[in-house]
Amino acid sequence: MDPKDRVIRGPVESVTSGPGMKIYPAVMPDGRLAFSEMTVAMNAWSISARADEGMVSNEPQKLVRDVMQNFRPAVARDGSRAAFSGFGGTQTGRFELRIMDLRTGEEEKIPLQGQAIFEPARLSPDGSLLAYRNSVEGKMRTFLTAPGGALPRTFCETCFVAGIFPGNEFALVRDKPNELRKVNIRTGESSVVLASASDIVSDAAVSPEGKWVAWLAALPDGRAAVRVSPVETPPAGAEKMITVVEADYFLGNPDWSPNGRRLYYLSEKNGRASIFVRQLDPLTKEPVGAEREVFASTGNRLNLNFPKGNGMIGVAADRIVFEATAMTGNIYLARPK
Repeated sequence: MDPKDRVIRGPVESVTSGPGMKIYPAVMPDGRLAFSEMTVAMNAWSISARADEGMVSNEPQKLVRDVMQNFRPAVARDGSRAAFSGFGGTQTGRFELRIMDLRTGEEEKIPLQGQAIFEPARLSPDGSLLAYRNSVEGKMRTFLTAPGGALPRTFCETCFVAGIFPGNEFALVRDKPNELRKVNIRTGESSVVLASASDIVSDAAVSPEGKWVAWLAALPDGRAAVRVSPVETPPAGAEKMITVVEADYFLGNPDWSPNGRRLYYLSEKNGRASIFVRQLDPLTKEPVGAEREVFASTGNRLNLNFPKGNGMIGVAADRIVFEATAMTGNIYLARPK
């Protein structure tokens, strides 16, 4: 750069190289450069749990140990299978949906288009049916398949499958911002389960017996809430909605314990996102007692909500799976040649 007119002349030279993000540079008067180098790894994690009892371990393990970045984990309620999206990097352009047999460790992989890796897949309670989103000929569609070799079939184009009812005959579907429908997978016939006058439905989960829906509500004033609504009762406004928790901080997708007596969800009540649980009355689903934090990352090692709004959990009988980002870094001082 010419010191007189500040016009940049001459070739561009690389000051740093290698993996990691070089951020927040600061140039000193003598020409030295201070900067931070950060490495961000997004992965699907698992913690052992006795979910029916509200007991969760504090020793998370990666679902898979490879170099791919993994997003949006889901797990069958019986703990038989997990599913998550995999990203192999911008250079390889490898995007896939990975279905793992948690008993044998064997994996099945379905190629995805890039924009589909952030769309969550859903497993049926017994792990025998999978719903996922993918792009075909430039259009996003929802597919259903039976893990283990069955060819996927198109279920719908604009809808999102939030969950699959016990027995695999019906799916919980969202295709309007404030509405949930119960759809017959074979015939396509549907009925409205929830129609909110003001709240936007961000996520939902079917209870183990199939009679209730837990859902994440985005409120008009910017707050969030986890609510529970009956499936068969016709929507009749707020009096049919049970509020489990309501907050002006981040709340993440709710999921049920296998016996339906506890609801797990992400919360930033204590500053960083962690996993909370709240006990519910087995008949009315009204909250019993106070909510309780059951898992928080030790030493701030894992961030369960990064990038913001991307937290995800799935609850099985013996484990909870979640998406988390591990960030490591150093500060460097370099003198350009």
